[in-house]
Amino acid sequence: MKLHFRKANSKDIDFLVALEQTTFPEFQQSAKINLKRGLKSSFQEIIIVEDKTTKDAVGSAVLFKYKHMLRIYSIGILAKYQNYGIGNELLEYIKEFAISNNYKSIKLEARENNPKLIDWYLSKGFVVIKTLKDYYMANENAIKMEMKIDKTSDDIKC
Repeated sequence: MKLHFRKANSKDIDFLVALEQTTFPEFQQSAKINLKRGLKSSFQEIIIVEDKTTKDAVGSAVLFKYKHMLRIYSIGILAKYQNYGIGNELLEYIKEFAISNNYKSIKLEARENNPKLIDWYLSKGFVVIKTLKDYYMANENAIKMEMKIDKTSDDIKC
């Protein structure tokens, strides 16, 4: 499948809400109002992944932009499109976005009880920084991870 990446707009809100509801546990879902705010915020970037042929949205990433660091708030791919490498391509797009905007690192949090996700990020070059106790709610810890961006290095892999 050929993919197209673009900045989300107000027409994407229903897709983004549906993706949140089908991809994340309720306590991790972004509310519709927060997604709408994110579309207008200069501190956020919401990326839509589309099937280039059908123009159907298949996933998204919500990014927070800080002075020297890009934070991946969420990456979601519709269930029927998972395990086809779309997440890999989206992460590569995010890495290129970080490089082109001169960020020094990419950071994220992943649920501690999701070892498959943590292993995926580790395989892409992220390292564990620390465990954040009760980050999501009581007994729901997060693993904080980081990828350093070095524009002169080919060591970054996605």
